[in-house]
Amino acid sequence: MTTPRWRKSTHSGGDEGNCVEVANLGDHIAIRDSKVPGAGISF
Repeated sequence: MTTPRWRKSTHSGGDEGNCVEVANLGDHIAIRDSKVPGAGISF
């Protein structure tokens, strides 16, 4: 399995740590909170 390349949304809080991150997993999209990176979900 390839390591996901996480990207932060431009609408996130920036330096405040309130960031939503997304990653393309091929046939799924993963979403996570940057403050809790181990708790992502995929669709």
